Amino acid sequence: MSNRNWGMIRSGGIFEGLVSALVFAEDATARLFGRRGKDGGQDVVSGDGLTVFQAKFHAAELASDAFRDAAKEAKKIAKYRQTDHPRYQQWQGVTHWCLVTNAAFNPTDWQKWAAEIVPTFRAMNLEAACWSQTDLDVRLDKHPDVDRAYFENEARAVLSLPEAEERAAIDAPFLPRAVHATLQGRHTDLAAVKDFLASDKSFLVISGPGGVGKSRLLIEAGATVAAPAGWQVLWANTATILPRSSR
Repeated sequence: MSNRNWGMIRSGGIFEGLVSALVFAEDATARLFGRRGKDGGQDVVSGDGLTVFQAKFHAAELASDAFRDAAKEAKKIAKYRQTDHPRYQQWQGVTHWCLVTNAAFNPTDWQKWAAEIVPTFRAMNLEAACWSQTDLDVRLDKHPDVDRAYFENEARAVLSLPEAEERAAIDAPFLPRAVHATLQGRHTDLAAVKDFLASDKSFLVISGPGGVGKSRLLIEAGATVAAPAGWQVLWANTATILPRSSR
């Protein structure tokens, strides 16, 4: 198994992109959501709809942080699975939940997972699993293209939505946090994207002057319209694919 520098994964957005890439590499029919904090506890859903993957980045790579987040997610999911909750339909039919973390687990940690986390989820009729740092290393060995993209500084032509959202916030000239705020007054535009996805058309052109909110609209459309409908949403990394004179 390769010895990777996990310090290269420096943020939640990058980690979620890595997780999405690995899940999709093993299940090409998986649905990749990628709307951090607004996805109802579902970052990725398997193609058969039975397994939910929840990515949690832990800067200190501590198993204790992973256990804390697993317990927090359990409380949220218990609410989501109530029949009167708006997220109920989203969780109906799910039978397995998997926490994906960059934390390193030792044998004692796995015993604690089996004794504390598994019974908590089983009480909700969910089987709880975990991909720890070691599990991710095994999968990265199986998928060297993903490994090269995230650990060998290989130029990546596409990004995941969480990474695109982080990039948009960095590039926002006046108010970076506005990228993460609720989008207002774009219902007609989002409806147009939905209609386009349901059509047989190949291209949808969105144009406007710089700073009007094109990127913000597309991120919102990807997260709330395309991904929930089963589309795999990828963001073109123009810094790597455009000629230098066009950047």
